[in-house]
Amino acid sequence: MSEENSVWSHCDWGRARHTRVTHASHTHPRPRARGRREPRPPRKRAAATRGGKNALRFRFRFRFGTMRAALCHVLLGLCACVAAAASGLFDSVALELSYEHYAEPRVLWLPAFLAMPCNCLVNAGYVAVGALWLSRRASPGVDDGERALYVKDVFAAMALAYGPVQWARLATLARVPAVLDQWLTLPIFAWVPVWCRFVARGWRPRDALVLQLCSLGSYALALAHERGFEAALAAHVALAVQQGVALQRRHGDARSRRYLGAALLSCCGFLLLKALDLPLARYRAFRHLTGHFWSKVCDVLQFHYSLCFLTHVTRRARAPSSAPRRERRTQTENIRSGGTDETRGGVCVAGPQ
Repeated sequence: MSEENSVWSHCDWGRARHTRVTHASHTHPRPRARGRREPRPPRKRAAATRGGKNALRFRFRFRFGTMRAALCHVLLGLCACVAAAASGLFDSVALELSYEHYAEPRVLWLPAFLAMPCNCLVNAGYVAVGALWLSRRASPGVDDGERALYVKDVFAAMALAYGPVQWARLATLARVPAVLDQWLTLPIFAWVPVWCRFVARGWRPRDALVLQLCSLGSYALALAHERGFEAALAAHVALAVQQGVALQRRHGDARSRRYLGAALLSCCGFLLLKALDLPLARYRAFRHLTGHFWSKVCDVLQFHYSLCFLTHVTRRARAPSSAPRRERRTQTENIRSGGTDETRGGVCVAGPQ
């Protein structure tokens, strides 16, 4: 090889080497300087966690918003009833205001709020059941979830408020707590038809308000007759049972049938054992745990199983998959009752005029 050829070959090799180095510098990033940090891209897990926190915060606000509304409405109604009872409007109502009307013997060395220990302490069951059901969230996949949660929370708040009222009656034997003990029983039973109508027809606040006001007004029968309260209570129980049985036939299953049977059995025990409190005291088994005590146990169970039944039927009837079935049933009822025209598949079907 000549010297000229060797010089040109060295030049070509240097040019090629320079080209390779330049190309590599453009394709590969330069090493970063020490002590300098580059921003990292956001992780998908962090975004998912942030979304989960937002959803949890929304559910928290949604949950406690409905609970707050239910508690406020029940508290407002309770305050109105307390004001009416304290005004002397029901001073002529026949009430049991002495220990002689209860079969459980009084314990003299205990304070007044535990004078009849079993009859007093059993009222804590209402508070426990009310707090338990208030803490439960709405069923997933239910239409009108906010309204369904509100209806459930109102019923649970009624149980929560009813226990202290009964305890105050036994602790003081005063007229105002005794009136409230009887009076508040009526709107509690009247809330069952309100819930049943919500499941069958949707939420109608005007109907719920009218039914509750009529229930509160029915206590005026106690002013007209000595057994007026018993008559009003019998009407409320009959209406609640009729609405519950009708709801079971329409939307129930085997599980809701068991809940309904347990609620009805508890209701019968509540009514019968309370009426037989003094006669049952002749038997040794009912001297300390009297009929009044067991009637309150049945009443607490009645609250619990009624809530089990109504929440289960609400979950079945208000599920999104049952929405077309509810619409078809509503159309059929409107046609049979001669209501407004309904449209099916673009064809207008008019009810009988």
